[in-house]
Amino acid sequence: VFGYKIFCESYLERHVLYGGEANPEVIDIQEQLPPVLYPTPDGKLHRHHFDYRFTLLCGTRLAVAVKPSASAEKHQLLEELKAIAPHIPVELADGVLLITEKDVPKDLVANATFLHHAKRESNPEHDEIVRAIVSAGTVMTIGSVVARSGLEGAAFRTIGRLIGRQEINVLDGGIYDYPTRIQSAAAHVEALAA
Repeated sequence: VFGYKIFCESYLERHVLYGGEANPEVIDIQEQLPPVLYPTPDGKLHRHHFDYRFTLLCGTRLAVAVKPSASAEKHQLLEELKAIAPHIPVELADGVLLITEKDVPKDLVANATFLHHAKRESNPEHDEIVRAIVSAGTVMTIGSVVARSGLEGAAFRTIGRLIGRQEINVLDGGIYDYPTRIQSAAAHVEALAA
């Protein structure tokens, strides 16, 4: 994620991981958290293993449980997490978050997966070419930047890398594609301030 490998036990966990990576509010992701011990109404101690801890830009640390919605509903996981929350050690997390497939739409998954793979490449020369094209600050489509760059598919991946680094803002919803409108992040901030 942030310079180290994280292993996922399911596609849903991977989708949540990539979504967290792509979210500019998430600054760190950790897995393999120690189990949280909590008492159940029958007086027994149980353990709960959270899938991730997301540390947010504001400093809040969330223990994240990832489950398919059918399983979460069947096992009343939300109620269980509410019972677990008061027993989470302060050094572990500040709160809990349940994420199901309903919280990770297909467009988000597709875009986050693209950004994850795009950032695994490094090509400073391509980065500079694309930066120079978008630096004018005008709103452009991904397709027009790809065409102007002469880099073909490599430009598309470079744009993804720069989106992931928050150097380029995406102005449209949906899956990133050639008609998607983009703008340099600096120009977008200036336009919002005007």
